[in-house]
Amino acid sequence: MIRATTHDDIDRVAAVDVDEPIGWIGAERFRADYAERMYRPEWTWIAEHDGRIVARALWWGLSDGMHPLALDCLSVDPSVPDRVALATELLAAGMSAFGAPVPPQYNVSLTAGWRDDPATVAAIGWRRAAAHAVGLTDEVERLRFEWTPGSVGMPGSAGMPGSAGMPGSAGMPGSAGMPGSAGMPGSAGMPGSAGMPGSVGMPGSVGMPGSVGMPGSVGMPGSVGMPGSVGTPGSVGTPGLAGMPDPVASSDAETSGDSAGSMVAAGVVGESDVGGRLVFEEAADEEFLEVFRRVAQGSLDAQTRRNVALDGVEATARAEMDFYLGCPGERSWWRIATTPDGELVGLVVPSATPYHRNVGYLGVVPEMRGRGHVDEILAEITRFHAADGAQVITATTDAANAPMAAAFSRAGYRTTEIRMVYTAPPVVVADS
Repeated sequence: MIRATTHDDIDRVAAVDVDEPIGWIGAERFRADYAERMYRPEWTWIAEHDGRIVARALWWGLSDGMHPLALDCLSVDPSVPDRVALATELLAAGMSAFGAPVPPQYNVSLTAGWRDDPATVAAIGWRRAAAHAVGLTDEVERLRFEWTPGSVGMPGSAGMPGSAGMPGSAGMPGSAGMPGSAGMPGSAGMPGSAGMPGSVGMPGSVGMPGSVGMPGSVGMPGSVGMPGSVGTPGSVGTPGLAGMPDPVASSDAETSGDSAGSMVAAGVVGESDVGGRLVFEEAADEEFLEVFRRVAQGSLDAQTRRNVALDGVEATARAEMDFYLGCPGERSWWRIATTPDGELVGLVVPSATPYHRNVGYLGVVPEMRGRGHVDEILAEITRFHAADGAQVITATTDAANAPMAAAFSRAGYRTTEIRMVYTAPPVVVADS
């Protein structure tokens, strides 16, 4: 029997175990987010046989949301003869009941080198088949990065990745201690599936049972998470990715993702590793919207490219900016990057999740790409968060976006997770 759960089922649902080397939600994480209404009985679906749970699907959403935003965990007992068939039936039942304007996407967390592990390939294989069967046929592989104070490449006062120096000085925006905010993943045309780049959802722990805990993924347009780990639930690890859309990252093009740093006060100049100097200043919303427009052009991010092709640059830029304005992160953190002569270079939009600081969104306008400015802009965001005491800064980008991935590596961010994101194809509305 397939059905939505009730509150009386919660102990049984939390007790479900997964022995595959793939991201999943353990009891501690499930109970914590259930208490915050990010998991709910009506968003939690199970299949039973002889009174035993043989399949479980956990959808995640905002505490005050009307619909779930992401499928965080899908498991089917190995004893089931056709796991794909049962998983498909379970997902179809839940998605039909939600009536969400945009089908929740499905995020699966994996470890590096997963394609070389037969067990992981098998685990993702039947899940992918079920996701495709219910219409989640668009897939993107994303990399999750993390920066910590001990990371090589922490920007110093000169702003160069790896240079010496203390992070941002006192009095910088957010230095008083801005609370970690959560990005609002999109539904009904919000980013994550039909709007902004980034994935949505809360992956569970990743890896073989008993393995050492690794940080999960966290980010804005793109992620949020309860403490997660690679391995069995309860293993030590830093927060994992949860429910928020993953920021995109595209070197010298655009990046929306998780990263950290401390922002320099308006007008303060920092030097880049290529000998340039950028000025970071406050600006009005309309000025930011114009930069969002320009950054969207030629982006390497798959979601942004799809949105531009479907809705155009203007609508994509407006949706991205509205998304960040609606997030709990502080609007006062935002800065426009220019040369000392006032020539526009790009934008800096630091953000956060309930658990970590993250890059949020950064971008370089087309005519300024290829000059190394992305390194200085990323360093600026990292300084901003670090000066405010951030111990973990996260970021995500498409695996295909090699330039941005390289920028994160140069800045001392390390790859901690790989995530497959399955979404429904965009619906093209024909002119009447």
